[in-house]
Amino acid sequence: MRKSVWKKLSESPMTAGRKRRLARLAARPDSEIDFSEIPPLTESFWKNAVRNPFYRPVTVDCRLSTVN
Repeated sequence: MRKSVWKKLSESPMTAGRKRRLARLAARPDSEIDFSEIPPLTESFWKNAVRNPFYRPVTVDCRLSTVN
């Protein structure tokens, strides 16, 4: 059984120590990432995959006019 834990960002302030740790992680090259525990995606995974039902594309209407 999995337990979901939800926290708001306001409940966990960004301290100076956290900023340093995030900066060190961001500086690490991708070659140091260990993917060995991630299972490969098989054909059965893609057969059962569904498009995100909550995705709504954003449309932006931009009109330009010139003043003479």
